[in-house]
Amino acid sequence: MFAGMTYRWGLTLWALMSAAMAPIPWILFFYGPKIRSHSKVSRKILEAELQQLDGDKTVVSSPAEEKV
Repeated sequence: MFAGMTYRWGLTLWALMSAAMAPIPWILFFYGPKIRSHSKVSRKILEAELQQLDGDKTVVSSPAEEKV
């Protein structure tokens, strides 16, 4: 990259790219649930996790555990 540009323009390009990407973590933090709500895969994963949590509390995995 620096071969075609001088080091000043190359570093300016890096600085502009990093400044443009700096707010991305905050955007994902604040708008992440809304973004994930539109995803079919994310909804299926959340439902599976909820079923697993509910299943762990109500379902006994073996009869031996039931006696204890």
